[in-house]
Amino acid sequence: MLYALAPLVLALPSPDVEAAVEASRSALEHLRAELDVPGLAVALALDGELLWTQGFGEASEGVAAGPRTRFRLGSVSKLFTAAAAARLVQRGDLDLDVPVQEYVDFPEGEALITTRQLLGHLGGIRHYGAKDFMGGGIDSVHFDSTQAALTIFADDPLVATPGARYAYTTFGYTLVAAVLEGATEKPFLELLQVEVFDPLGLDDLCADRAGVEVERRSSFFDRGHDGAIVPARAIDPSYKWAGGGLLGSAHDLALFGAAHVEPGFLDEETLELCFTPQATSDGVSTGVGLGWRVGQELGGRSRLVHHSGNIAGGRSTLVVYRDLGLVVALVSNLRGVPGGIDASAQALGTIFLDALEAEAQTPLPLGVFELETPEGSARLTLEAPDEAATHPLRGRWVAGDARWPVLWAAARGEVVELVLATPAGLCPLRANWDGEQLSGRLRRASSVPKPDELEFVGRR
Repeated sequence: MLYALAPLVLALPSPDVEAAVEASRSALEHLRAELDVPGLAVALALDGELLWTQGFGEASEGVAAGPRTRFRLGSVSKLFTAAAAARLVQRGDLDLDVPVQEYVDFPEGEALITTRQLLGHLGGIRHYGAKDFMGGGIDSVHFDSTQAALTIFADDPLVATPGARYAYTTFGYTLVAAVLEGATEKPFLELLQVEVFDPLGLDDLCADRAGVEVERRSSFFDRGHDGAIVPARAIDPSYKWAGGGLLGSAHDLALFGAAHVEPGFLDEETLELCFTPQATSDGVSTGVGLGWRVGQELGGRSRLVHHSGNIAGGRSTLVVYRDLGLVVALVSNLRGVPGGIDASAQALGTIFLDALEAEAQTPLPLGVFELETPEGSARLTLEAPDEAATHPLRGRWVAGDARWPVLWAAARGEVVELVLATPAGLCPLRANWDGEQLSGRLRRASSVPKPDELEFVGRR
């Protein structure tokens, strides 16, 4: 087994950031080994420049994963579709608020749907379900056109009145692809190439074509019923190019994210359009703009936009810290792993943000903290790092049977930030230390942002 390919490290602004690269490398090596991930890759960019990108493990048997390995992106593909739509809106070639029938032959059904609603999962189009994969299923069929893929769901009833409620849907993005084709008279994949891939120099982005050899494409894996790693079943994603059918590298994902930090690829007004959360017809925010999920960085230092993907043989996420210019891309070739991939990416973001603020750091409160949580007692141990160790663990979080190593720790005044390694992936933790009491919230490593948090408080 090959455990790592030589990294690409560019434009490190300080020794502290170099230390962050080493800490992040150690964290990902730990994560890959603990979760038995065949291969993964990471890329970070700051202010439009790549900082670090590296592969770990194997892309396929005997071939090391690297920064330019093409992984399945799953639903991160939606961000590229949203970017193409935004470019057309910016140019005046697409009106987000007219019925989709202005651009595509689609049944009017119970109510009219707009492209804006589709991009924000408010259109009422259903998501795929178990029935779609019975008897061979839609992912064993090749669809020669977007219009052909629409036949899967075009005559099905809506799951909600358009605008009434958020209902996540990949099929809705297939309909967006058809709208974009109607607006430009270009096939969807050609449109992506012209509007997104070529302008940004994303040479690793392409469609995942079944039965076609694709250079640097990873092999794809799943976990069997006994927990063993097995090849993922063969699929044809042509029914969902726009919503989950693309391949891409960590390298190019980070470059794409970097293009959304400052105006350029998109102008300022269009960026705000992408990142402004939509709302239901009764005024409830969905937390989703045009494709992007919108939130705040754990420490409140930056607005955060992101999306993750999960597909047969693939797991991915892209996280953009809008106010800090930091971008984190993380991809693997194992379905569903890491489970908390958004949290894992934000944990890496925490390490780099701490490094960039190194001058403001203060001594860590070291020792053993006896904590209380709504689910019982826990213990947090923070130790001075062993400089002789290859991968020093900075401590442990112990609660019941849970024993999670602390892979990173930093303090700024009364704020302590940690990165834990959990069974779901890396997990950032932020706590307050007043000299006597440590308190905070442990965000469970399932997704970022999410209200599922565990409060803790305790003393040394």
